[in-house]
Amino acid sequence: MRNDNNVFSVSEINEYIKLRLDSDPVLGNIWIRGEISNFKNQYSTGHLYFSLKDSEGIIKAVMFRSYAQKLKFVPSDGDKVLLHGRISSYTARGEYQCSLTGRERWRSRLKGLRLS
Repeated sequence: MRNDNNVFSVSEINEYIKLRLDSDPVLGNIWIRGEISNFKNQYSTGHLYFSLKDSEGIIKAVMFRSYAQKLKFVPSDGDKVLLHGRISSYTARGEYQCSLTGRERWRSRLKGLRLS
């Protein structure tokens, strides 16, 4: 990955960051509390895209079709939630996001923890 001059390509840096994120045990199993904003339901793919925010920051989030299609509700902007997932990297854009996992845990948390 690294050459003699310590020069990296954009792709190499993005891949290195992805490897670091994927191997971190804390970021691989994390709960995040925040408010849903910028919610988008990609009907063509079945994926759900949105941001989670609080008073001091924001992180992108995604729920892939395999989980999203089993939800019995549709999240919406302004929902205050506690979500389970892992922090992952989208290397093509050099961005990180929370990939939501454990759909049953997410659904039960949303239903029982509409935080005020």
